Amino acid sequence: MIRERCRYGGALPVLIDFLGIGAQKAATTWLFKNLSKHPHIRFPAGKEVHFWNSTEEQRGVKDWLSLFPEVAQSIKQGEITPAYGMLDVDTIQQIYTKAPQLRLFYSVRNPIERAWSSAQMALRYSTMFDYEASDQWFRDHFLSQGSRMRSDYLGTIERWSRVFPVDSLHVIFFDDILAEPRRVLTSLSAHLGVDTGFWQSMSDTDLAEVIRPRSAVRFSTDAIANSIHIRDSLKPFLIDLYQQDIQKMSSYFDRDFSDWLKLD
Repeated sequence: MIRERCRYGGALPVLIDFLGIGAQKAATTWLFKNLSKHPHIRFPAGKEVHFWNSTEEQRGVKDWLSLFPEVAQSIKQGEITPAYGMLDVDTIQQIYTKAPQLRLFYSVRNPIERAWSSAQMALRYSTMFDYEASDQWFRDHFLSQGSRMRSDYLGTIERWSRVFPVDSLHVIFFDDILAEPRRVLTSLSAHLGVDTGFWQSMSDTDLAEVIRPRSAVRFSTDAIANSIHIRDSLKPFLIDLYQQDIQKMSSYFDRDFSDWLKLD
């Protein structure tokens, strides 16, 4: 049975159901790979479309909507683009105007670890080795607008919640992915409106498996947990940079994130 087309002002049918909005280096690839295994979830355009944060937006929303074909009523389809966490309110409003029914999810991570992981990725893109980068290079990266905005979780939540209903946005914590991946996927599936029982049939090993972006190398969530080796010389700088943000996160979510400041 093909699902009924929803039309807004005679435009193309809106057949996108969900949007993952980030954050970068917060297990969005793990989410994509696992959600793709669900029989009722589709990513017809792949993981990162980058439509709303690039010049492609100038082609018009019609091109974005055309990426999501007509499917059976039981199928939910969408995309995950971590850079969407940095979108401004005007752009978010454009998305809402065309797809107000969207279910949103946002994966967040210790901002210190996220910033360090992002810097390591920037090194690879620069074809540099870690030992070639000075502490000042890292500090400059941490202070860059892109890095700061990608770690501004509460700012992202505020902007999207200013436009979409608060209950449209489901927040996922990286720590929970490491500790209880099955529960994370079950909760997210309930938010997206698909069968939550599917995850009970998957083994713990399969659930913990992560695929590194742009690489065929596979490693477990345990490896991710142990792969953060922040330079001792940079730890005080990062703690000072993010201490207030972490305290605000603890207050907002009524959850203790003080461990995020322990960089042993």
